[in-house]
Amino acid sequence: MKHVRSLLLVIFALCGANADRVGITVQYFDNSDCSGAALAGAYGMSPGGNPPYATGCIHPTSDPVGFIGSCPALNTTDMKYWRTGGGGSLVRDGLDWQIMDRDCTTSASWSATTNRNWDVPVCKSCNTIFGQGCAGAASHVKFSCGDHTTSGNPCFPSSSRATLANGKSVRLDALKEGDKIVAAAADGSVTTGTVSLLSIAKPGAEATFVNLTTAAGKSITLTAGHHLPVGPTCCESLKKAKDVTVGETVWAEAADAASRTTVASIAHVTARGLHSPVLTNGGFPIIDGIVTSFDSIDKVTLAKHGLASLLTMCKATGTCETFRDLFLGDGSEFAPSA
Repeated sequence: MKHVRSLLLVIFALCGANADRVGITVQYFDNSDCSGAALAGAYGMSPGGNPPYATGCIHPTSDPVGFIGSCPALNTTDMKYWRTGGGGSLVRDGLDWQIMDRDCTTSASWSATTNRNWDVPVCKSCNTIFGQGCAGAASHVKFSCGDHTTSGNPCFPSSSRATLANGKSVRLDALKEGDKIVAAAADGSVTTGTVSLLSIAKPGAEATFVNLTTAAGKSITLTAGHHLPVGPTCCESLKKAKDVTVGETVWAEAADAASRTTVASIAHVTARGLHSPVLTNGGFPIIDGIVTSFDSIDKVTLAKHGLASLLTMCKATGTCETFRDLFLGDGSEFAPSA
């Protein structure tokens, strides 16, 4: 019961901590309407949000440009900028940006111009924002409230495959709540995990994914914000797909325990579907033969200790729909029940 209470507290903290301020998405486009697929983009929580955006810094590209901004709510038409000094509150309509290093740890002075009184979403030319053109094909920058990038959806495409406990390989769009799939435990041993009712399933969505191919010839496709175990041991150290580099160690399925392999190449592809099996016992789903994680190590650990009891409770009280909305947000779609 202690772990169940802890999990509930964390869930409510995650859902309510930033209810009065919403982060912004910054995206680069090659057209004046900011339409179609973004060339690059990133989402940043408002200051006080979760790392790595605790400072409100967003860096959508490799350019050393940081943006500071916030929206009071998702349905607002006002964009505010945030000053960490002077009480650290939303100041006024607009957006501040400044030149920063890639990790947003060293910054120059604030930009001379604060863009004020914008309705959002807004699409502005690079010349308007920076006083000069953007690099490469980008010509315009779009700002919007909330997370409108694929990195906010930690998922795999529909065509990705898991292995059921009986050895049968299935596409992720065929998974149902209650299915048992092959997974890794925290120590890297191969086991099974039960697909929970929190598992995301959006077969109609289309997104841009990171494709990692290993030296062993395995290939996995996942969104930029999806976690997977990396490093010399499995499975305590996690990275998001967008941060994984060529030559880095990831973990592949083997007979009894995950085996190490290295990333040989990285590409970006567009595919249909957004799926993420969230396992009741906090295991690490093995997708396309690679060990992955449905979230950060803290959330995986919490799921291991309390999620099963919490799901039993919500089913007994008829509150599972409310619980799912709290956990993953309104409008989410989930794997069907068995």
